[in-house]
Amino acid sequence: MKKNILLSIATALALSACSPKMSPGIYSGYVRYDGTPTVGIVSLTTTGFGKNQAESSEDAMAGAFYTLLFKGVPGSAYELPMVPHEDEKKNDPTIVELLNGGFHSFVTADVLQNQEIMVKKNDGVKGKMTTHLVSINCDALRRHLEQHAVISKFGL
Repeated sequence: MKKNILLSIATALALSACSPKMSPGIYSGYVRYDGTPTVGIVSLTTTGFGKNQAESSEDAMAGAFYTLLFKGVPGSAYELPMVPHEDEKKNDPTIVELLNGGFHSFVTADVLQNQEIMVKKNDGVKGKMTTHLVSINCDALRRHLEQHAVISKFGL
């Protein structure tokens, strides 16, 4: 009886570990600098993968924000990450909220450029891959991060 209970608990834990989660730092696409339409705005081409178009689009935009926050975007005015210490800040409630959908208020434009059905090679999951051209208001994003004490003001 105890073996069955322990086996069912272990199975439940193993299955929950295999379920897809949107945790900061795990994104399936790429991000590329595409230009600066105006001061404080950066345009990025980004891809995402998901079971449907909505999930794929969320993955693409979250990946763009993750790159902007923790990696920096080569070739842009934001080559250095906005949040320098990823290990310390990636579980900050403000960052988690931002990467789980809170980023929409900082998106000034989002254009779906391409969509295709794909199979992910490493786990064989079928889904849609979308490519977006996203413009992000980096000045507003920086002010938001400063107000929530994720980063300090420039020069302080």
